Amino acid sequence: MSYFDYNTEACNCQESGENLRVLHDPTASGRERPWDTHKRQSRKIAALYHFIDPHKEEMMEQCADWLAYKREGDGYTLSKANFCRIRLCPMCQWRRSLKIYGQMSRICDNIDWTRYAAVHLTLTVRNCAPQEITETLDRITEGWHRLIKYKDVAAAVKGSYRAYEITVNNDTTSASWGTLHPHIHALLLVNKSYFTSRTYISHERWVDLWARACGLDYRPDCKVYKVYVRNGETINDALRELTKYTTKSKDITTTGADPVELLQVLDEALKGRRLVGLSGVFRDLHKRLNLTEMESDADLVHVGEEAAELSAGQSEEIYYIWRSGVYVEWNS
Repeated sequence: MSYFDYNTEACNCQESGENLRVLHDPTASGRERPWDTHKRQSRKIAALYHFIDPHKEEMMEQCADWLAYKREGDGYTLSKANFCRIRLCPMCQWRRSLKIYGQMSRICDNIDWTRYAAVHLTLTVRNCAPQEITETLDRITEGWHRLIKYKDVAAAVKGSYRAYEITVNNDTTSASWGTLHPHIHALLLVNKSYFTSRTYISHERWVDLWARACGLDYRPDCKVYKVYVRNGETINDALRELTKYTTKSKDITTTGADPVELLQVLDEALKGRRLVGLSGVFRDLHKRLNLTEMESDADLVHVGEEAAELSAGQSEEIYYIWRSGVYVEWNS
């Protein structure tokens, strides 16, 4: 067993030695996984939790302090790690997004695209003051559940995936320190004939239905467009947009708002809330493929490309330990 510090870049403050080695954890395409970037962002958010919840501060401060890899063929695969699983932790949000993206990719790989087509739908409401975010999220959640039950939508949509996103605006026109923009991204599965059939729903009709579902006295901004799947290609570009983080950590730490107050508002608003959901064909395939609960944090290790099970038997194991902003390797 070996132990190493980990980072993906050199740092002058790191003591040198022949046994030191920079962490190299590439994806299948050769791109380095940004462990150090997310670790630094988590430490920034942890520092803000000092004023809100010291227990969460301590947990997040220690998140991904160590990573364990086992040899698999010519490379190494992540086998264990200590994640804090706090909802607004940048490290854990990254791992969740990889998990959800991986599951949705598998589901979409099993869709019969000669029978179905896909639509990307974005549903918004007006920006709200931070103190109104819980009420606004409740409104769009109830609105979504009404929307998918409407006769027009039920007739057209054969399956759906939906996720929340909350962006932070630095404007101060509607609140003393900016506004929040909560919205829903949805992937809708429709029949291949949908775009030329009587079940087709125009953009104007989507706006009308969403306004009615949310009880709005104005016409909200909605975006809807076809997701093209050609020659058996996957719809990964759309999935990346649909499965990204609920809230970006940089929105909290770089906003003109009071970051502590903003973090507290978001922490309370997202507590216990289901941030993603499946219905219809998507839900049936998720069950048929025996995938784990999409929002479960029980396993944030085996996600995305790392979801494959490790081979049985003994294999070399390497540990990487975080050291003051650098990730480098040493032999014990």
